[in-house]
Parts: sequence; structure tokens; C-alpha cells
Amino acid sequence: MNTGLRAYDSDARSQINACKKHASLRVKNALMSITFWDTPDVQIGKEGADFMIMCSVRADPSPIVSWYVNDTIIMDGPRRTVTEDGLFVRNLKTSDAGNYTCRAFVVTPHKSQILDKNIAVYVHYKPVWVNPDADTFYAVVGSTGSLMCEARSEPSPTFEWFKGRALLGNSKTYKIINEKYKSTLQVKVKSHLNLGNYLCLVSNSVGEIQKDVFILEGVPPNVPSFALSSDEPGILAVKIHQSPHDTLPLIGYKIQWKPATASWKHAREYLTSTGNDFMIQDLNFDSDYAVRVSARNEIGYSNFTETFIQRTKGLIAETVVDGSKVLSSTFSKSSRLLQNLPTLTGTSSIAIIINWFFHRSRAIS
Repeated sequence: MNTGLRAYDSDARSQINACKKHASLRVKNALMSITFWDTPDVQIGKEGADFMIMCSVRADPSPIVSWYVNDTIIMDGPRRTVTEDGLFVRNLKTSDAGNYTCRAFVVTPHKSQILDKNIAVYVHYKPVWVNPDADTFYAVVGSTGSLMCEARSEPSPTFEWFKGRALLGNSKTYKIINEKYKSTLQVKVKSHLNLGNYLCLVSNSVGEIQKDVFILEGVPPNVPSFALSSDEPGILAVKIHQSPHDTLPLIGYKIQWKPATASWKHAREYLTSTGNDFMIQDLNFDSDYAVRVSARNEIGYSNFTETFIQRTKGLIAETVVDGSKVLSSTFSKSSRLLQNLPTLTGTSSIAIIINWFFHRSRAIS
């Protein structure tokens, strides 16, 4: 009887031990899912500081973590190191801003898991001038002058204008127009007291910059000179020369043209930006046109030049019969009407050879 009980107990213990061993293997091979904690979706650092991009990961077994920025893998280097707490960045730069991915990976003999955590990183930096050399503007007494101050920063900058020690605001004399990265101060120049030195102060939570901005008395440009020619049918070439007596740089010209017998009320015009050589196209062939030019600087326009009359070149068509030229004609209509020319027919072989070459370095239409 005792022998049977001992055998039974032995079998029971063997089964229990086998179950424990199997359960132990199941627990050992079990996978605890990846979770991210203490990992904000948006993280902000300051330019020039050392910064830890936080990414805390829980999983069992311990996960393998890799980092990516803008879909490019990050390798350990002098400035960036992957740690247990996240990605450590030394001397943070504005170029370090971007979309980061903290990728965790775990694997067991029977199962694996990969999970990403996307993190937007912003770098705060103090304002930086967009155009540091833009500090001089011009106006005349009795007009309105504009001063401009442009800078970029993160977070966005705040602009302030000063005249001496006085902080300026909107008034009968001053009007401030603020945009995200630019501020314009409009000044009604009632007298010479409104000219001179102004201060632009740009700041945000990281720092500030300032510079002196000047509004000086200017004068409109002098009348330019120009020459006309027509080397191609239906086109006028305009070559403009700036007056040597101008004190301010030009920012363009106004070119007006019309048929010679028409009124200037019906003239067409073109406002140029830069350059001195222009072409007026789509004019009637073999026709007289009147042209005049005005120069422009920051103050305004000059008076117009004297009016010049130039005849456009005609379109020459040579009629050839059996290899012999028998007729030359000049068309006075624009090129758009050429498609309406009649088709020449007959027993002789007739061809129209049109000597027309377009060289449009700069076209006005």
C-alpha cells in the first residue's frame, strides 16, 4: 500500500514539474508590447544649448532603439549620441529642427514587434536680419516715406520702432504695418524734422537685435535719354541711357508708345524693373509710332523724354516665278494677319520667300 502511494506521489511530482517547466518557458518567451512614455510629440530646444530629444521606451525583452530625422538614419557622431533616455544633441543648431522618428524593435524566438514614435523638434533662436544692409531709404518733404525692417526668428519676432528715445506707434505722422517677419514704418515727412535716424528693435523670447535705419531727403531722377530702331518687321528696339546726374539708383523705367497720330490717352505702357534694352513687339509693319520714356527711383518718376517717332520695318515678300524674282511687296499689317494671305496658284511654280528673323532678347507686349 505504501509502495503504491509513493509511486503515485512520484508521478504527480513529475507532472507538476513538467507543467512548471513548460510555464516557465512560456513566460520566458513571452513578449511585453512596446510602449512609449515621457515622450512628447513636440519638443523645443534653444539654439547653442545641449538638448536631449526624449524617447523613453518600455518592452520585454529590452528594445533596440534607432533614430531617424526626415527619414534619414542617425548615426552616433561628435554632435549626436543615442542614449537610454533619447537622442542627445550637442550645440543645437537651427538646421537640427525637423521631424524625428524614435524606432523601437524587440524580438523573441517566436515573435517580434517594431513601433515608431514621431517627434517634431523645433529650435528657438533669436532674430536674424534678412537683409542687414538695407538701412537707408529716401523721401521728400511733403511726401510719405517708408522704412523697412525684416528679420526671421523662432518664435516669431516682435518689431518696435523708435525716434530718439521715443517708442513710436500709429499716429497722424506714423503708421506701422507689421507682418510675420517684416515691419514697415510709414512716415509723413511734414518737415526736415521727420527725416534722419530711426531705430528698429526686433526681439523674441531668445534674444534681440537692433539697427539704425535712415530716411534721407531724395530727389526724383533726371530725364533719361533713349534711342529707337526697327531692324525687324513690326518690332521697335528701345535702348535707354540713365542720366549721369542721378544721385539715387534707378529701379526701372516707364515706356509708353502709340501710333504717331493717336492721342497719348490711348497709349500703351510698360513698367520695367532692371535693364536698359527692350523690345516693343506685335506692332503694325511699315507704320509710324511715337515713343517716350520716364525713369524711376525710390522717390518717384522723372518727367518724360521728348517724343521720338520711329517707323517700323515692313515685311518684304519676294515673289519668285521659275527661279526669277519678278515682284517685291511691303505688307503693313502685323504678323498675326499673315495666316490670311491668299494662296498663290497657277501653272508656274510660285513661292513666297519671307526674310523675317526674330531676335527677341527682351519683348514687351
